[in-house]
Amino acid sequence: MELPSDASGVGEAPMTEPNAGGDDRRIDDPEALGRLSAETVRELVASTWRSSGWRVDRLEDGSVLLATRGPERTRGPRRRFLRVLAPDRTPTTPTVRRTVELMRRHDADSAAVISVREFGSAAVAVADAHGVDIVGPAELARAVDGRWTAPDR
Repeated sequence: MELPSDASGVGEAPMTEPNAGGDDRRIDDPEALGRLSAETVRELVASTWRSSGWRVDRLEDGSVLLATRGPERTRGPRRRFLRVLAPDRTPTTPTVRRTVELMRRHDADSAAVISVREFGSAAVAVADAHGVDIVGPAELARAVDGRWTAPDR
């Protein structure tokens, strides 16, 4: 699923990751995303959804986020289940299926699986069949660069 590439910024400051020397460098390409810590990726995702008007809470082990917004919204989901994979995990078909199960368990209106790695065609097909959004490295790189926001559907 294509996500908007022309959306506005993700927050107050660009996301950076400290390097071994202690100074910060900007992360603005998909390959560099793989070097981020799992916590940094989760915070990037959470801040992107927050900047789009969602409240974000952690569930389970912290890799699962539930984004909610109030009744003032008249269209789109009010509860969105976000499964953020650690940078060392490859998104697979079972991962997408488990996300659908967890979405239903948490009574969410929609879900997204988010990964710094590319999704295989089988995982994308399962996601499409269940209405689960796929957020891969290109979308995350745009979020870091301030050119992508959370989808409003």
